[in-house]
Amino acid sequence: MSITNAQIDAIDKQRMDMFFDDVNLGALDPDSLSVMIGGVYQPVTIDQLAGICKEWQEGFTIMVRGTLLDVSPSFVKGTLMAGQLFSKTSTSGDIFVGFGGRKIDMRAISAELRLHEYGVSDTTRTTDWLFWKSKAKFNNTEFAYGATRVKKLQVEFTVYPDFEKELDFQYGGYGDYTAMTSEAVPVGVWISAGKIAQTPGIHLAALSLAAGQLEDIQVFAAYSTADTVTAAVNNGSNITSTATTIAYDTLAGGTIVAGDYVKIDNEYIYVVSKTDTEYTVKRAVWGSTAASHLDNAAITRQKNVSIIRVTNWATMASSSTADVTVGTTFGGTGTAAIGRLAHVSNGSSNVTATVNTKASPNLVVTAA
Repeated sequence: MSITNAQIDAIDKQRMDMFFDDVNLGALDPDSLSVMIGGVYQPVTIDQLAGICKEWQEGFTIMVRGTLLDVSPSFVKGTLMAGQLFSKTSTSGDIFVGFGGRKIDMRAISAELRLHEYGVSDTTRTTDWLFWKSKAKFNNTEFAYGATRVKKLQVEFTVYPDFEKELDFQYGGYGDYTAMTSEAVPVGVWISAGKIAQTPGIHLAALSLAAGQLEDIQVFAAYSTADTVTAAVNNGSNITSTATTIAYDTLAGGTIVAGDYVKIDNEYIYVVSKTDTEYTVKRAVWGSTAASHLDNAAITRQKNVSIIRVTNWATMASSSTADVTVGTTFGGTGTAAIGRLAHVSNGSSNVTATVNTKASPNLVVTAA
């Protein structure tokens, strides 16, 4: 069976360009790229080794491996092995490359490693892998030479942390790194009692704590943009804030199906199911407020939807710490753990979470 043009295009889209220290080393062999991420764990206390070992993750061990195609030998010596290979030029102009025994501080000679989708504009970083400090690791490295160029070069990089970067991004990451300095404001933030309560995104409005009780909460943020797919509310008497079905007409630009998120006025809504004339929905998702909507109000499907658990970096606050406290740091006891609510005294408090200026609705915590 012959390969089709579509299959060739699909293979091309798997290719990544490898940039090291701002030098484009060339394209990686499709399917050769692997990014290996392992956790570095340590026991919290030595005496726990006698029983169940409690582990604390301190960081990562990260390796990046791939096979470069058609590489200039000068890249090997001048870029990949910079600081590890040494050379002198004879009076005849010939060069001699040395494999020596000099001690090298690998962190000191490490450089930025970026993997970028082949054929995609360099300004589009959606699928980039970016590591601030990396260095080629030459154990079992294979060279396959052609006449004048290295036809295949298997490389493996060790990634080191950059302690000058933000704590959550010290090794680098995947995606558009400009989010670090120009982070988007989420369209919604909400609090949940569970770690996997991402769909449909219902905010936890109330919670009770008994004396001495601790309760962990989670925070989620949603990001989306308006799609070109729209419909209109089809209800002459309008829809109430509690309606769970929405009649629609004037569908344009495509379809809205079960699992989609839509926006009517300022309310985000989750579509559970649909018929030719009606949506069954979950109201007021993503921390938005259920409201009444007029007949013919626009129903706009949301695209580029990302729902992220942001508990670790949301700013949490309790309106009455005399009654209820909420932890904002890791470790320790009591409310030191992030998102941990604690009963202090009988009373009530409003707990909120904020992500880049976007605040969740109140979680009303009753301590009794």
